[in-house]
Amino acid sequence: MTLPLLALVLAAPPLQEQVEADLRLELVLTSPAELRRGERPAFDLRLVNTSKTRTHQVVRPGVGSETGFREPLVRVDVDGPRPVRRRVCGNDLLERALAAAGYDWTKDIVAVPPGRTLGFGPWRPPLDRDRFAPGRYTFAARYEVRTAGEPPAEFGRGPKPGAWTGPAFTLTSKPVVVVVAAE
Repeated sequence: MTLPLLALVLAAPPLQEQVEADLRLELVLTSPAELRRGERPAFDLRLVNTSKTRTHQVVRPGVGSETGFREPLVRVDVDGPRPVRRRVCGNDLLERALAAAGYDWTKDIVAVPPGRTLGFGPWRPPLDRDRFAPGRYTFAARYEVRTAGEPPAEFGRGPKPGAWTGPAFTLTSKPVVVVVAAE
């Protein structure tokens, strides 16, 4: 094998399967698992690179991630006894305006070295007085990079093609259960 060919092989981006095997999305409950009516659960959301040898590029979530107007799509799904809005709270109007203005998410591309964690900060469901009726709720987070370099049409004048060199991939956290007491 010649040296230029070896360099090309070593510089190749990881495969989707490698990224999904190495990275783990964690939704960590920071409030009690049992709540009284009117209380909201609180979580931390983070990515962990479990690889011992590979560094992976990821995109930090930002305004528009909740509704898919920028990479990555990040949401927390909730299943419970009452219908609950299934995505993270976001301002659709603001997100659409940023997307139309060509918001460039490539500044949020970061490398996560082997064994390291990238925190996305706290997450709480939107405040709605009667959102969480008594019962058992299951929360699961989803992190999805949907592009392999070509911005979807709704991104307007967003990132230049080729800005993201990694594969498209999806990560889902383990479910977290919260119980709201009837009092």
